[in-house]
Amino acid sequence: RRRARLAEASAALVAEYESATNTQFLVSYNPRTGAERGRVKLGGDPRGTLLNADASRLYVAHSFSNDVYVIDPRNLATLAIIPVGLKPFGLALDENAHRLYVTNYESDSLSVINTDTNQIAGTIPLAMMPTAWEVNETMQRAYVANASSDSVFVIEGARVIKEIGVGRHPTDLARDA
Repeated sequence: RRRARLAEASAALVAEYESATNTQFLVSYNPRTGAERGRVKLGGDPRGTLLNADASRLYVAHSFSNDVYVIDPRNLATLAIIPVGLKPFGLALDENAHRLYVTNYESDSLSVINTDTNQIAGTIPLAMMPTAWEVNETMQRAYVANASSDSVFVIEGARVIKEIGVGRHPTDLARDA
């Protein structure tokens, strides 16, 4: 088995791959005792994961099945499976605007999901290779670095409002307060 830690709340949530069955699971463990609390079968190759602020929703991007699972981490119930672009791997959440941003590496796009309805609110085409993202909930904007265009896209809602030229091949983003 190959294990990768995804998130922690009152439980340790771990993505596990069972090579004998070629199956991915999200497994909940008691962080103090290590006892398994439960498991849910996942789609192909979980990449990006994100736990919302109150730990009631875990978003998991699956790069082989090209979708995002919405899971209740308290009982491991799958609440929704949302189709997105090709090879989703990065997630950013704007809880104030009720938006989840998903970078689709092979589609060269950003899917915008309405987190109230778990439906696609829009798909934003980008230059090749979206590499990093950041959300400013106060401004209700998302920022996406794009390595191939040497730029950062400023996203408002489900549209690009500006492209900012930056240094060569940006691979990460951070913002001050």
